[in-house]
Amino acid sequence: MRYYIDCIKLDCFSTFIDYNSPMKQTPAKLQVRIDRDLKDSAEEVFAAIGLDATTAVRIFFTKVAATRSIPFALKAEPEFTPMEEERILAAAKEAEDPDNLIGPFSNAAELIESLRNPPVMAP
Repeated sequence: MRYYIDCIKLDCFSTFIDYNSPMKQTPAKLQVRIDRDLKDSAEEVFAAIGLDATTAVRIFFTKVAATRSIPFALKAEPEFTPMEEERILAAAKEAEDPDNLIGPFSNAAELIESLRNPPVMAP
């Protein structure tokens, strides 16, 4: 198999042609726009391990096709810092104590008044 990737500025075009196939593959284009600093940083890493961007993209696509998955773990970054998470969990635990609850309210005006002038809670 022969792979050709031509990167012009931040636009990458790739054509995949299987020369061993009895039927020639239709060339495909892949265009990617990325931040220049990201591209430069990634190319530094590729160069340090003896790859160019073309080969790195080919390896990535080959691995995805072979495994039918992304070849690394994807996870969301934490939404809160550890300190914020600790405060949220403490507030949730505090809210479970019936002594810390106020209400019920018979109408919206009572609720609004309670929010404006909260009762003093015992420590």
